[in-house]
Amino acid sequence: MRTYLKERIGKPELFTGRKKELAFFLDWIDRTKQEVSQSTAILSRRKTSKTALLQTVQHHV
Repeated sequence: MRTYLKERIGKPELFTGRKKELAFFLDWIDRTKQEVSQSTAILSRRKTSKTALLQTVQHHV
């Protein structure tokens, strides 16, 4: 996998909070490998760590 965006949130291992959301997306990724996941979207106000969450998920894959 190629990474086009540089990490801007600091060290991924220091990412705190959002455990429920992180677990959801890690499970979602596992299900995509089995080809049983459905598309999903992240909707939230700006500056609520949507990008940080996805960058953290990317580092777990």
